[in-house]
Amino acid sequence: ASDLRRSALEADLSRQVLREQDAVRARDELVAVVSHDLRSPLTVIVMQCGMMQRVIAADASPASKRLNSAIDTLQRASGRMTRLLEDLLDTSKIEAGRYSIDVQPLDVSQFFEDTWSLLSPLAQNKYIELTFTTEPELKMFADPERMFQVLSNLVGNAIKFTPKAGTVSVNARADGDTVVVTVVDSGNGIAPDQLPHI
Repeated sequence: ASDLRRSALEADLSRQVLREQDAVRARDELVAVVSHDLRSPLTVIVMQCGMMQRVIAADASPASKRLNSAIDTLQRASGRMTRLLEDLLDTSKIEAGRYSIDVQPLDVSQFFEDTWSLLSPLAQNKYIELTFTTEPELKMFADPERMFQVLSNLVGNAIKFTPKAGTVSVNARADGDTVVVTVVDSGNGIAPDQLPHI
């Protein structure tokens, strides 16, 4: 009876492992297909942006300058989306223990400036004041892509859940050998009854 029970448990565990492996394989295949299919329209957007910039290059009017700035933002956002699609494919590397990050020295002020230029259109759409402040000449060691990914998620959520005409502020300061980055918004925050589920 004991051997029979053990055999049944082993068979059940084997089936569970196979189901999990099939689910992981199906997810990875889906991510690969979606990533591939989304790259084509993104490439078209980048190409069209380049073509529009060439068309308006000779026009120095204020309207053309604003349009050129908007096209720059579109190109940067498209580049970010392409990199985010590549990030989706990194999940399999993480699970396989083959994932690595590219840590390098970052000028926090410049990093914040680049981040603001990409995220400010989201804030402007809701008339939200988005500010980035940092101590002068502050540096940190980080992977710029991963750092942007984390920060854009935090700021994106802050903008999403902050009522119109609110504020979202990002601040960086040194704390010994660590750089502390905070994101503060004027939204209502997470409801107390939801906190246990976070």
